[in-house]
Amino acid sequence: MGRIMRVARRAGWITANPVPDEMEEIKERREPIRPVVLCDLARLTRRAPPGMRDMIRFLARTGCRQEEAASLSWEQLDLKAPCPTVTFAITKTRSPRVVRLSPRLAREL
Repeated sequence: MGRIMRVARRAGWITANPVPDEMEEIKERREPIRPVVLCDLARLTRRAPPGMRDMIRFLARTGCRQEEAASLSWEQLDLKAPCPTVTFAITKTRSPRVVRLSPRLAREL
């Protein structure tokens, strides 16, 4: 909001920025993304029920979100192409995303 008000002030739309200077510099804090350690992934898949094993492997190999994988239909897979792909139609950002599949994952699917 502070940046928007700063632009509005520079454009002459407002005379003063109502957002305090210290509020403008608040940075968003996110936990760092850490890849799963392979031995932990293997342990998890060994202990998971058979159907969940496949889902866990698919998530790990594509990097997709649980919701994306759960809403996937066969029509979204292009396994016959020279470079097999999956198109995630329902995503967090609401814009379709295409992910290239490894030959191994394409064979397994």
